[in-house]
Amino acid sequence: MKKKILKTVYTVLFFLAFALPGILSLVQKKESIGNEHKAELSDMNYLNFTEKFDAYFSESFGLRNVFVEWNNRLRYGLFKESGEKSVIAGKDGWLFYESALHDFNGEDMLSDGEIDEIADMLKDTQDYVESSGAEFVFVIAPNKMEIYGEYMPYYCVENTEDGNYERLMAALDERGVRHTDLKAVLKDAKEVSDNLLYHKLDSHWNNLGAYTAYSAIMEQTGFEAADYSGIGYTVRNIFDGDLYGMLFPGGNKKDEQIVFDTEDKFYYTSNFRGSDDLLISTANDAGSGSVLMFRDSFGNALYPFAANDFEKAQFSRALPYNLTDAKAYDLVIIEIVERNIGNLLEYPPVFEAAE
Repeated sequence: MKKKILKTVYTVLFFLAFALPGILSLVQKKESIGNEHKAELSDMNYLNFTEKFDAYFSESFGLRNVFVEWNNRLRYGLFKESGEKSVIAGKDGWLFYESALHDFNGEDMLSDGEIDEIADMLKDTQDYVESSGAEFVFVIAPNKMEIYGEYMPYYCVENTEDGNYERLMAALDERGVRHTDLKAVLKDAKEVSDNLLYHKLDSHWNNLGAYTAYSAIMEQTGFEAADYSGIGYTVRNIFDGDLYGMLFPGGNKKDEQIVFDTEDKFYYTSNFRGSDDLLISTANDAGSGSVLMFRDSFGNALYPFAANDFEKAQFSRALPYNLTDAKAYDLVIIEIVERNIGNLLEYPPVFEAAE
């Protein structure tokens, strides 16, 4: 009798072990890892039920993040390999974003015709902005591996000197489009800086890298940038790296961030919830001039410097770039990360046709 009871208990525990993740998936709300798109039950209908339910269950079952964490930590600890396809495990603890690899190894480059199309589009954009009475400048935020390529793993070899970035810069030179070569600027700054310009555990530049970029952008315009070179700063482990979060969803390791010893002078005039807001508007009673910046996630660290300089500023992540309000600003900036240059073909800027 006792043996029969033990067998029954064992059988129940055995099935509970397999059922527990599914049960938890129904009672716990799981956040997606990193920037992946998480399937939802509301997406399902009678035509796609099997496909969508499989995706939903595989992404949402209980303890998923725990299992992902264990798998990734084991592979990273033993082999220094990434268990997340979107993350490249580099040397000395550096992490890189896989989606930027095509620029690094020279694969899937834009055609010459596509580069010319983007350059012509930006020339038309500059002409429109200038006809509206504002200045225009275009910038590309370099991929992290382009600046700190020495930390890439041995099997990732830089295989091109003239990628999309370099070819577009040359095409803009030919057309007289005002732009800033941030790749050259950041490489030069890296050689003389005592601190990093990009995060080790994140795909973006840190505050020091963003300030270096902002200063170079302002040099291309008639507007002055506040000089932070004489302002002290501290290095604090307070930043949540996006790549680290994708690789170790349950981890709590913080990345370094540069914190300048100064206070912001601007205030928000939009309903600010966070730096990823689609639209951020600021005002600064001590500032001068106005700026309209179209930006991506690299603008999260970039926009506060502009907000501290300009009396009125608007920072938009909306696509496509809507330039119909350019006449209300003194300066228009378009910033895009290197790995997304091709997106300009899919989302060309929008503005009024010339009379």
